[in-house]
Amino acid sequence: MRVLFVNEWIESLGIEALSAYLKMHGHEVDLVSDPNPAGSFFFTASILNRFLNFRQCLIDKIRSFQPHLIAFSFVTNSYPWAKKMALVAKETSDAPIIAGGIHPTIMPEDVLGNDCFDYVCRGEGEEALLELVQQLESEGDVTWIKNIWGNSNGAFFKNPVRPFIEDLDSLPFPDKEIFWREGVFTRRAYVISSRGCPFDCSYCYNSYLHRLYRHKGPHVRRRSVGNVIEELKLYKQKFRIDSVHFQDDTFTAGAQWLRVFTERYPAEVGLPFYCLVRPNTITREVVSFLQKAGCHTVRMGIESGDAHIRNAILRRNMDDDMILNAARLIKKAGIRLELVVMFGLPHETPEKAWKTVEIMFKVNADGFFTNMLTLFPGTDIAEYSIKNGLIDAETLRKISQGELGKMQGESILNQPSRYFLTNIKVLAPFLRKLPFLKGLVRRVSHTRHVRMVRLIYVFSIPFMSFWESMARMREPLHALAHYTLRRYRSAIRRQLHKLSLE
Repeated sequence: MRVLFVNEWIESLGIEALSAYLKMHGHEVDLVSDPNPAGSFFFTASILNRFLNFRQCLIDKIRSFQPHLIAFSFVTNSYPWAKKMALVAKETSDAPIIAGGIHPTIMPEDVLGNDCFDYVCRGEGEEALLELVQQLESEGDVTWIKNIWGNSNGAFFKNPVRPFIEDLDSLPFPDKEIFWREGVFTRRAYVISSRGCPFDCSYCYNSYLHRLYRHKGPHVRRRSVGNVIEELKLYKQKFRIDSVHFQDDTFTAGAQWLRVFTERYPAEVGLPFYCLVRPNTITREVVSFLQKAGCHTVRMGIESGDAHIRNAILRRNMDDDMILNAARLIKKAGIRLELVVMFGLPHETPEKAWKTVEIMFKVNADGFFTNMLTLFPGTDIAEYSIKNGLIDAETLRKISQGELGKMQGESILNQPSRYFLTNIKVLAPFLRKLPFLKGLVRRVSHTRHVRMVRLIYVFSIPFMSFWESMARMREPLHALAHYTLRRYRSAIRRQLHKLSLE
């Protein structure tokens, strides 16, 4: 059976995992990826839409591949794009369309309320998607498949989620080949060695998954070190990767695993790597493991400099001393440290927001990334914001439809400091290299001319982390160039074929 994945511009580890699982069971898979990064700060989507014409590219791919099932995976911010592209697919093909990813998992009824989606897969998708494909292929009953909701012969059905897949080593390595062909995956390998997060931050979708999968097995599962090493050795040989980016929610959760990893990774892989850490998990021993293994950069989220917001509202459970000690250990080991913070948080005043700026100076990180709070449907902080009158029904509706709440957008909570929080998010990165501007930045942040301040956002990117920003820009630019070249080659071939017929 042929399955076509439709993706929006960035490499998706979820799609890679599903593609590999389907291929392992004998099914044919292809991918079409929109290179227009509508949700990023690199380009303006409307400018590129006419030039790229992804709509026609999707139509061409469907007509040439003739899929039996079309699959979308998306987050809330990509929901408007997914609906629009699914409608194009529905008009082009009779193949059923399935939606997966965190947004369909949290809001299956809303997604199925669109005529363009026939099924929703909630939670982990390997086993559920395979069973759906098998049933469609044999024209069997699909209404019993766990994790799947949908419409069958006019009747709506919904099923509970199955237990988590505990043995991650039993799964095939992700299918990076499909993204390599699209020009999205380059020389930097994004890898995940575990699934799930042991923590329960209120703003994270994991807080929803913890509830959805209660009594369904351990939420955190990790592949063996040997399995991860073999995957990376394959990528070194096949794609000649030059660095590894571990995308685990908390790579440093589990000192024993890190100890074994440190013994094998330098000799068998030996590439510089990046990972996500949390101050709660940083000890002298853990940092020594990272250093010996060849860790180049860690990214550490602290979210807020105000202890009450950080712990009582965000549930980060870390004090200032823990943050500063973790940063000191990391920098002393010669590992590059990137700090991540958020603004636009509930009950955040200018004074509390400025505490976040102050802790930036105390940590003295090598990179400093600022985000705006993104409210995802189903998360505890979204419920908190509703109960405390920080968002109204219309704002909640727009958030649920992916129309509001982007990390690079404006503060959406209804509180007096929203203009200051929007502005300080844009201006704070400049202070990493230009600390003498602290007084000016604080004064300018009080202006209500938010859009004027946001115009300079692109200029703050190099002040966050110059080399990481350049690397991040390289990936969408590479995909864009690859897509454009392929499209125009196809256009030239069509014209030559047309001329030959004449």
